[in-house]
Parts: sequence; structure tokens; C-alpha cells
Amino acid sequence: METMLSTSEKEQIIFDYTHFLSLLCNQKWTFIDVVKNIIPSFELNIKTGTYSQISPAEKLHQQALKVLSSSVSDTQNIIRLLLLSRNQDIKSILLLLPFALEEEQLKKIEQKGKCKLEKENGNNERLLITLL
Repeated sequence: METMLSTSEKEQIIFDYTHFLSLLCNQKWTFIDVVKNIIPSFELNIKTGTYSQISPAEKLHQQALKVLSSSVSDTQNIIRLLLLSRNQDIKSILLLLPFALEEEQLKKIEQKGKCKLEKENGNNERLLITLL
């Protein structure tokens, strides 16, 4: 499966949220998926050692497919993504968005996600996120 995220030389994860949303829209839901969507912490609290052979970027992608949802706000999904990243000891993410977020959304992400957001080269659709 081709993914649209990678790890750069600086150990920064690049996460293409646009591509990810398209994958979510094509995903088939099972009963367990519905339960995980209703109780997102259900999936976040489960830790297994089966991911040890794959890159941090791929681990993040696999977990995000299980936890993030097209039925919640982008702000909430990004906050969940940051929690997943923190659990993987990822310190920096370049988030590629299909659109610019409003200032209110950015402030909420910084506050609840415990991170610092910067617009890469002034581009509102490319956010450099540093986890604190």
C-alpha cells in the first residue's frame, strides 16, 4: 500500500492529511471500528509490540487509520494525530492540509495538542508542528 507520509532526514514526519482523508472515505467500517470511533481512547490505550519492524511514519499511519475519523472535526483529528505521535516519540510533524485552518482552530490544536504550530514558509496549508 502506498502511503503519502515519510520521514525526512531530520526525523520529521511528513503527514499528508489530504491523502489520509481520501483513505478514510474509502475505508469499510466494522463493528469494532464503530466502537473505536465512539470511544477513541479505546484504541489509544492499546499498545502492542507488533509494530517494531516498521518506521515511525508507517506506525503513525497505521494507528491513524484506526483512530482518526471522517465523522469528527479536522481539529479533533489533528489533536488525536498529535497524541498518537507523542506515543510514538515523534517530536516534529509537517502536516500537509487540503485547506487553511482558522486561527481559532490553530489555537485549540496548540492548547489541547500541547504543541507549537508554525506555517511553513507562510503557507497556511503546510503546518510545522513541534510537540512540547
